[in-house]
Amino acid sequence: METHTLNRTNVRRLVPKNAIGCYRLGDFDSEGRFVADYIGRSTRNLRNRLLDHASLSGKSAFQFVSLDSVREVFDTECLWFHLLRDQLTNRRHPDAPRHRVGLECRFCKAEHSVQQGQLRAMAEHQGVV
Repeated sequence: METHTLNRTNVRRLVPKNAIGCYRLGDFDSEGRFVADYIGRSTRNLRNRLLDHASLSGKSAFQFVSLDSVREVFDTECLWFHLLRDQLTNRRHPDAPRHRVGLECRFCKAEHSVQQGQLRAMAEHQGVV
């Protein structure tokens, strides 16, 4: 996943109109590596959500992934939460989207039966890390 400087121009240029998906916000460490400390999603308009962050968040960079379904968006955000939660400022587990009450995190149950490495392998297989 590519890392981009977070500004309104880049968001407009890179994020497809009307896309849904997930994003990570963060900054660069002293060695120039992206370090995400905030994750989020939009099940309506990813571009608009990131434009809001570009104006208000104070973060220097972002990554995003466009997805095809609300289920994929929720699963991806949950997976990122489980993989990155020790470094995130948003500490609360993602809620199910308002219009999809009843969705449950597939990784809460899996976390008890699989190791962190297996979660990362699942994420790499899905192409979301």
